[in-house]
Amino acid sequence: MKGINRKKKRILPLVILAAILINGISFSGIYAYRVAKDKEINSFTVGHSKLEIEEDFVPPEELKPGVIIPKDVKLRNTGKGPCVIRVFVDFSNRDMARYAEIDFNTEDWQAGADGYYYYQHPVENGEATASLFTSIKIAEDAPEALLTDFDVPVYAESKNAELTDSYRDVWEI
Repeated sequence: MKGINRKKKRILPLVILAAILINGISFSGIYAYRVAKDKEINSFTVGHSKLEIEEDFVPPEELKPGVIIPKDVKLRNTGKGPCVIRVFVDFSNRDMARYAEIDFNTEDWQAGADGYYYYQHPVENGEATASLFTSIKIAEDAPEALLTDFDVPVYAESKNAELTDSYRDVWEI
């Protein structure tokens, strides 16, 4: 019996040591699993769409019926990427709208039901559109009282066009 007790005394520390090692290995594996981190940095920038309206325009010395006023209007993309463009053109004097005709470029620009004109092609950074229009014609029957100073403001908007070539998709028309 004494020989068996002696064997137990020798085995017991080895069993305890093995249990401690197994426990330590398990704990370190679980600890490593729980604290392991992986970091992924997703960098992105906000699209910055910016336009400049370019006009080649010399006001006439005198406004009179039947005159054609040269005015070439283009838009330049000065933003960071390609964009799609739409514009709204109106007369500062609403009555003048009945007596003046703008010769819109309907080959490159599409008239929308909302009153905007949509450029049909994406415009790359630094590039300009084709002319929106090149002249304004005053009707022969325009009343002299309306032929005072008037403006033709051009309001332009643009949106990023990186993911599509379709101006219709971007403007949802």
